Amino acid sequence: MKTATLARLQQIRLKNAMLISNGISNLIGIFVVHVIRSGLGYEISGDVFKVSYQMNVIFIPFSFAAAILITLAYEAPIRRFLNMQFEGGLPHQDLKKKATRRLLNEPFFLICLDMGIWLSAAVIVQFILISHKAGEHLMFQSFFLSFNTGLITTTVAFFVFEFVLQRRVFPFFFPAGPLGCAGE
Repeated sequence: MKTATLARLQQIRLKNAMLISNGISNLIGIFVVHVIRSGLGYEISGDVFKVSYQMNVIFIPFSFAAAILITLAYEAPIRRFLNMQFEGGLPHQDLKKKATRRLLNEPFFLICLDMGIWLSAAVIVQFILISHKAGEHLMFQSFFLSFNTGLITTTVAFFVFEFVLQRRVFPFFFPAGPLGCAGE
């Protein structure tokens, strides 16, 4: 019973390693920019603050949900391959090839996804601030805070993804060594 439970936990951890890593990277990016922003000391009107808060309440959960769904769709072959491996089945060679290709490209895909989400946040905020007649200074700061969150998140994500892949995922996919090249 304990072995089956440990195997199931290992499977869950392996299947969700990149998804969790991406969430953590985004939270780190948000935290770092929040710390930076709190030191800027600029004042915003109550109306703009209210709009900004409402946008965050809507945009952040939506963007995280979208990122999760897009990631799950991208990882579908990887997850099918892992399910077959853990169930003792022999995955078809085409599935293994597709899963391996997706896995090797996943860090770049997720980094582009993250930056795209943060750039869209920067643009959406601009339209909302324009509609509420916010000043240029606030619009400039708002754009660069979202943009910087994207830059910080993608930088952190790159290193987190590489660590997770090297330590957790690649040993399972490539047990013979670096990318399956035993002794070469």
